[in-house]
Amino acid sequence: MVFLDKGPDLNPIEEAIKTCLRELHHAIESKDIKRLGDLVVPDVFVLGSTADAVAMDRDSFITDVQVLFEQLKDKKIQLHGSHINVGLCSSGRSAWFLDRFVVAGARDQDIPIRLTGLLVQDHGWHLSAASWSIPMRDNDYQVELLATGKIPPGVAMQDRVSLTAQPLAENITKVMSQPTLMPALYSTRPDAFTIGSTVDEVFFGADGKNWVNEIVHLSLKFAVRGGFQSAISPDGCTAWLATNIDLSGGLTVPYRFFYVWLREQDEWNIVLSHDAVCIDPFNAGFDYP
Repeated sequence: MVFLDKGPDLNPIEEAIKTCLRELHHAIESKDIKRLGDLVVPDVFVLGSTADAVAMDRDSFITDVQVLFEQLKDKKIQLHGSHINVGLCSSGRSAWFLDRFVVAGARDQDIPIRLTGLLVQDHGWHLSAASWSIPMRDNDYQVELLATGKIPPGVAMQDRVSLTAQPLAENITKVMSQPTLMPALYSTRPDAFTIGSTVDEVFFGADGKNWVNEIVHLSLKFAVRGGFQSAISPDGCTAWLATNIDLSGGLTVPYRFFYVWLREQDEWNIVLSHDAVCIDPFNAGFDYP
């Protein structure tokens, strides 16, 4: 299912975007470091599932992948059940996506993965920023893991925000003290994707904004921990932002947030929101959904 706003012809662009994501899958399955490097921009930003997985350029991304592949050196891994949703801006040169699939072979149990990101067009589609996570079975199970110390906070990020992306970081900072303002940042486009940390928290269009509205009216405190990482795409139509946001209401849940923003009529709106808790898939003790 691919949604597009006014602009480019659907089929060729849809197929090119899906081809790029399929190539990412194949490079992971074949543990092809070089191909993975070719599929990302030099200043790619990638959040992984583990607490310390924050890659801020191609070299650090490749290093993280090499560590992952070393842990899998004696295993044949397969990605299956992929379901891709895509949104494309009117320039036709940047697109955001949600890719849900299952990894088999890394452990005795299949691991569900959510991969979200921003692709940019420059002599082919390349990954500009992304976040991948493992969804929890439900919130009760997440609280249980948190209470037993099995969910570490993600490493605090240092501020690295381009000048043109400063307003986006300022928007997030503002809604930390006034959470009820947060839903206003969310687009209701049908190709807006809002992803939470549990398996059932996948929302499209206005449903995502409505879910965020429910969250911000709970008795919770929101706080950014560390800094922001953010940049605007070369076409000026999209941007990405990542940070850690702690939600406190009894226990403090250390969420890692990844956003994609779309510029619409001179306003920046969130078209992709992906929050997750940090899980190391190689540590035992998790009941994957």
